[in-house]
Amino acid sequence: MKRKLISLVVCALLGAPVSVAAQTPAPAPRPTIQVQPEIAITPEVQVDIPGFRFELPEITIPPIPPINVEVPDIQIDGFDFWFDDSEQIEREELKQTYPLTRVELTNIDGPLRIEPTDGGQAEVRILSYSTSANPRRLTVESSGNTLTLRGPDTNMRFGNDTSHSVTLKLPRRSELTINNARDSIHIGDFDGAVHLNGVSGSVGIAQAAGSIDVSHVSGTVVANLTRLGGAGVRVSEVSGTVSLRFMEDLNADLQTTNIKGKVYVEVPNVAVEGAMKNADFTAKVGTGGAPVRISDVTGTVRLARGRSVAELLNDIKTDTRSSARMQTVRELAMHVSQPQVRATLVDILQTDPSNTIAMTAARALAPYANEPEVRAAFVKTVDASRNDMTRATAMRALARNYPSDRSVRDTMLRVVASDKSNLMRQTAVGALAKQVDDTDVMRALMEALRNDTNDLVRLRAVGALAKRVDNEDVYALLVETTKNDRKKSVRSFSVISMMILSRSNITRSKVWSNLATPRSSSGSWTRAAI
Repeated sequence: MKRKLISLVVCALLGAPVSVAAQTPAPAPRPTIQVQPEIAITPEVQVDIPGFRFELPEITIPPIPPINVEVPDIQIDGFDFWFDDSEQIEREELKQTYPLTRVELTNIDGPLRIEPTDGGQAEVRILSYSTSANPRRLTVESSGNTLTLRGPDTNMRFGNDTSHSVTLKLPRRSELTINNARDSIHIGDFDGAVHLNGVSGSVGIAQAAGSIDVSHVSGTVVANLTRLGGAGVRVSEVSGTVSLRFMEDLNADLQTTNIKGKVYVEVPNVAVEGAMKNADFTAKVGTGGAPVRISDVTGTVRLARGRSVAELLNDIKTDTRSSARMQTVRELAMHVSQPQVRATLVDILQTDPSNTIAMTAARALAPYANEPEVRAAFVKTVDASRNDMTRATAMRALARNYPSDRSVRDTMLRVVASDKSNLMRQTAVGALAKQVDDTDVMRALMEALRNDTNDLVRLRAVGALAKRVDNEDVYALLVETTKNDRKKSVRSFSVISMMILSRSNITRSKVWSNLATPRSSSGSWTRAAI
């Protein structure tokens, strides 16, 4: 009796009488939707939604009339879509010299490389890259001793895919100002001040004199400074690390504010003034003097003594530790505009056993692939290097600088046909896409599409061959690929490529009609991939 009474009391307290709970029917099982995409997801995702039923009505896609659309190649990897430059046309927009001491650049979409010259003239070379027949141009103005290069405002860029690669050779004492650059900036050894504001990319300054003012940078900032002037150094709002190297004994008033990472001050005679709050502090360096202000940095900040080119060239011969050699090569790469540095990097590329060090040398040398010594080193690297990333960097540089060179073309054909590296075959196919009108290139790409086991190689081959879909053999192969390739993304991309990149409206209509044939007995329509 006591047990029943206790049970009734407990059930009353819980608000659920035993007799009622026993008579309540169990709830119906809820439907389960199991998400299983083609790519592997770990752990498996299960979504339980109560009381819902999903029904999708049958959708009938009406025939689409032939269209003329100019777009670059689309590459597909799982769910990632990106555009490569195989359809972009490289044009030399300007190559001219100007007398000047001051340069201003504004709204530049593309990388900037600025090298010193001992003369009094500035040489400007602008390359444009665009799929458009009328690429957007930069405005170039020379007034007195000032040269100005200016692109359109941000709100005028939409709908035009033009990018530029700007190379300037300036007198060493030039003063440089850059506002709004949408790529990396490399500045060589100069004896003038540098002002940068708004950079979407990394900043490397091999040498500046007097002052540096850098703000609003989405990337790393590395700068060497000599002869600190009264204006000093100001670095602010950097989403990345900051490394400042001083070539002479530093006498400055240092202040850091709102630094999210650590601050390393590796120069002598530093006296902290007042209290330190996290990485924010004020200090007198040496006897004090010019201001050095660093603020709003998300990464590590490092102030250290810099090494001259002569010291770097000596250290690379004597350093035995890989980490020390890696740091020395990175610093040497900033001075790559100097011939003796390029000669050293060529030797490092061909002889250093470290893949990372060789890769750093290859990237630094890539803009100079038109020089005979660099070209010879790159050809050897493609054939002999053990590191695929280094080989791919060398091959891209050769393809860009020697687009009509038959020996370079034959090297890439050999890579497509027999190289064991997926990355190398992908790179070669992408580089050869611009030469698809060459019969040998077209045949090699068709063979890659038929037989290559790497999905990305076949994707790039589809993108290149679609420009020749008016050729009956190419057309037949792409239709076969659309129906039978084992990879859905390759099949889908083959449809898109034939429809968009065909040079003939008649061929597009023919493609669309052919896609009305079911791909399999299950009734899965190939053209539904669109």
